[in-house]
Amino acid sequence: MTKQQSLLYLIRLLKSPYLIGFYRGHAHLTDVQVDRIGELFFSHDLELQARVVRNYEDRFANLVGNGYSCSFASGRMAFFSLMQSRGIGTGDEVIIPGFTCSVVANAILRIGAKPVYSDIDPDTLGSDASAIERCITSHTKMIVAQHSFGIPCNIDEIADLAKSKGIFLVEDSALALDSRIHGKPVGTWGDAAFFSTDHSKPLNTIIGGMLYTPDKDIFENVKRTMGNIPDLSERHQKNLYRRFIYERKNYVPSRYPRSIIRESIRDSLGRFFGNPPVFLERDYSTPSSDPSAYPYPARMPAFLAQLGLFEIERWKDEKNKRKMLLRKYLNNAEIARDRIRIPDAYHDPEKEIVPLRFIFRSPHADLLRNKFKHYIDVKAMWFLEPLVCCPEGPHILGYRNGDCTNAESVCSDILNMPCVLPEGWDKRAVSVFHDILSASK
Repeated sequence: MTKQQSLLYLIRLLKSPYLIGFYRGHAHLTDVQVDRIGELFFSHDLELQARVVRNYEDRFANLVGNGYSCSFASGRMAFFSLMQSRGIGTGDEVIIPGFTCSVVANAILRIGAKPVYSDIDPDTLGSDASAIERCITSHTKMIVAQHSFGIPCNIDEIADLAKSKGIFLVEDSALALDSRIHGKPVGTWGDAAFFSTDHSKPLNTIIGGMLYTPDKDIFENVKRTMGNIPDLSERHQKNLYRRFIYERKNYVPSRYPRSIIRESIRDSLGRFFGNPPVFLERDYSTPSSDPSAYPYPARMPAFLAQLGLFEIERWKDEKNKRKMLLRKYLNNAEIARDRIRIPDAYHDPEKEIVPLRFIFRSPHADLLRNKFKHYIDVKAMWFLEPLVCCPEGPHILGYRNGDCTNAESVCSDILNMPCVLPEGWDKRAVSVFHDILSASK
C-alpha cells in the first residue's frame, strides 16, 4: 500500500461509525479479573508467578487432551524448543505447508535446518498427506501438519503416513483449538503439537504459545532443553500489560476505527525513535541476531498466564457461540452458492469445527473486499500469499513461486469473516455478509 493509499485509508476510518475486526479485546473480563491480572503483573513473588504458570499449563493440557503442556512467549518458540530437544539441525529437513506464517519457517532456519514446503488440500485449507509424501526425502526429520482457521486437516491420513515412514509428526494448531475429526481433538494425533495464544488466535493472551504432547518422555525432554530460558524484559512486559489494557478498552467495533489510526501514528513514532515492537515481530523474516530483540525462546509472563486461565474458564460458552456463528454464515452463503466457493470441510460430518475465521473463495475477491472494507477490517484477512507476515517476500525464506499451486490458487481468491466477536456483534457481522453477497448478484 502506497503512502497516499494509507492516508486515504486512515481518512476513511475517521468517518466510520464502526469496524468489525479479527482481533477481539477483553471487554468481557470483570474489573475483579483485571485487578487480579494487574496484581500478578506488579508482583515480585516468583513462587506465586510460577504456580500460576504451572496451573495455566495444566489447564491448557486438560483442554486439549490427557497429555502435558509447557508454555512459551509464542507458539513458534514452542516449536523451536521441540526441534531443539529432538536434535534437529544442519542438513535436516522439516516439512511445513506453503500456506502458513513466516515465523514457522523462521524457527526452522534458526535451528539450522531447511524448511520444505508442501501443498495444501483446498477442501480443508490445511496440510495434505499426498503432498507431504512427495516432499519426503532421506533428510526429512519432522513433518508439520497444519490445521487452518479452525478446520481440522485430514490429520488421520497424515498420521498414518508419518508412522509408516517413522517420521516425527507435529501438529501446527496455532489456528485451531478444540476442533475435532472423528471425535478426536486436533493436537492429539501427532507426537506433539504447538498452539499460539496471541491476540489473533482462538484463545487470546495478547502473546503466548504452548507445546502439547501426550508423551511424558517428549515433554520432559523439552523441559530439560528449556533449562533456564529467560523472561521477556521488564520493559517489554510493561508494554504488554499496557497493550492488554488498551485492547480491552478499544478492541470493540465501535472504537476500532480510531484505534487503528492511533496505532498507525504510534507505530510510526516508535520506528522513528527506535522503540522495540510490543509483539514479537523480529521473526517475520530470516533469523536476526539483533541484540535489541527479545530473547528467543522466552518464557510466558505470569500475568498473561492468568489471563489465559480466565479465557479457559469461559471457553465452553465461547466455542459454542463460534460454532453457532459458523452455522449462520453457512446458511447465508446459500444465497451466493453460484458465485462463491465454500471449503468442503464445512460440510464434512466427521469434522467438528470451532471456527477462528469463516473462509470462502470468490473469483471476484478483490471486488468483494472493496465492499467489505466499509464494515470489516479487510487489511487483516489471511492468507493472501503463501507465507504471511514476510515483508521481504516468501523467497527470502526459500519459497519459490509454483512450489504449492493449490495454496497459491487459494491465496488469489480467499476471503475471511471474523468468528471471534464481542457480545452482540454476531448479528451485525452476519447481516453485513448477507447484504454484500445479496448486492453482488
